[in-house]
Amino acid sequence: MTENKKEKNLKNNNLAYIVELLFLSMASVFLSVAGATVFAEPMGLLCIVTASALFACVLFLTIPGAIVPAGIASFSITLAMGGSMASAAESLIYVIVGAIIYFGLKSKKKRTTITVGIASVLTVFFLLLIIFSVTLSTGRFSASTIIAAADRDLSDRVDNYIEQFYPILPQYSQYSSLPMDDAQMADLAAYKKELAINIKVMIPTIFMLYNLTIAYLSTALFKPAYNICIPLAYPGRKRIKNKHWRISISVVSAIIMTGSIFLMMII
Repeated sequence: MTENKKEKNLKNNNLAYIVELLFLSMASVFLSVAGATVFAEPMGLLCIVTASALFACVLFLTIPGAIVPAGIASFSITLAMGGSMASAAESLIYVIVGAIIYFGLKSKKKRTTITVGIASVLTVFFLLLIIFSVTLSTGRFSASTIIAAADRDLSDRVDNYIEQFYPILPQYSQYSSLPMDDAQMADLAAYKKELAINIKVMIPTIFMLYNLTIAYLSTALFKPAYNICIPLAYPGRKRIKNKHWRISISVVSAIIMTGSIFLMMII
């Protein structure tokens, strides 16, 4: 009777394992593709973060070798859906983040260390992605070409944002319902130019904070995802407790972070 019970439990666990593994794998790939091709920010950010947390759970259910087929799947599907090579490469973020969480926990690293590691790796990844995109579009690989093309692209994006959002700014409310004369048009152009310069100065800080946001949210979401999903497949597996998975910022960490942001702003 006891043996039959154990056998039945084992079969149930195996079924739960297979169903859960398939669900988590498909969900993480789907969300990564959606984040790279379909959804704009902030929905795309939420998709990437969720996909990263779920994929880290997938790695705990399988082996690290699952990274390769997962990356190929998301890259191929994104490209097939009409995404560019850059967006297809961007769909790999969840694989990178999930892998860092997995290997970090396996090495018994603290959440703070894992979070900083994710942000650092994503910074390098995005810089390489920019270089790859510019090289692909221009057909040339040189520092001057890459810097010039990246600056043009950044300027175009900033100008588009300004055109979209400037009507809601108080500076333009006085002109919203009246035709503008030449002086007002010149005023408007000067303000737009000044606004574009200020936004471009802030881009490195925004870029760094964006990477930190992905790192923080993905590690935050991973804990409940792990605690809910893993025990279904492995009933004996310990849950992650709050005291073992909280962000702790020391004085040294705060100084380094502040210094890094300052350096990014002046470079």
